[in-house]
Amino acid sequence: MKLRFTVASSTGVLRETNEDMALLVGEYYRDVADELPPVTQAPESRFCAVVADGMGGYDGGEIASEMALRSLDAFVVALPDNTMITDVIMKIKTQWLADVTAEMAASAVADRRLVSMGTTLTGFIFIDGRVLLVNAGDSRVYRLRDGFLKQLTVDHSLRQLTGDMSQPSNVIYNAIGLSESFIDVADVTSRIAQGDRYVICSDGLGDMLDEDEIAAISSSPTTASEIVAAACRAGGEDNVTVVTVDVDCE
Repeated sequence: MKLRFTVASSTGVLRETNEDMALLVGEYYRDVADELPPVTQAPESRFCAVVADGMGGYDGGEIASEMALRSLDAFVVALPDNTMITDVIMKIKTQWLADVTAEMAASAVADRRLVSMGTTLTGFIFIDGRVLLVNAGDSRVYRLRDGFLKQLTVDHSLRQLTGDMSQPSNVIYNAIGLSESFIDVADVTSRIAQGDRYVICSDGLGDMLDEDEIAAISSSPTTASEIVAAACRAGGEDNVTVVTVDVDCE
């Protein structure tokens, strides 16, 4: 499987700081735009393509998003060889989540200004020839296939939970770092198809553009920086981070 990525992360038009961060093939991106060369996924390949959108007072959002991404990357790389994918999923949901929650709690004890920090986290983990879709919060993964856009993740927001569209879209009930948090993890290897494009994004994209607009601007060969620029032109009211993943299975 050959994969091509682009990544961009922007403060947006109105915010002064960027609490978003992207993790892509072992590198961390904030306030940057980049395009990576194609990555061929060998059976032993292990890497993440994940976006995190931090929250919290002081600079807690920036700290939380980076802490979660660095913790996840280290956890995935350190998993024993030949770990069954069902065990990988369970370890992410339990062991990793407990570890990163404890790390954030310890940081909040050391600095009370960080007591409310947390982060969304969504995207893909590529591990030992398998592809896992992970999600906590309201950042999103979209799939663009044959011109049709589909949201693959479920927003952990009160609007989604209750169906009440009067609820603010950014009020979420789940995030990494909360004491009762959880993370959705699914093996989606068999659902990946030749020609797919995936758009991993923070809510700064979906809050500015509707799905028809996202589908139009995300059509290949548009880059992540062009998608981010479109969100900024539409108002850029929040930080916006995008990772694109193009799939070539030949």
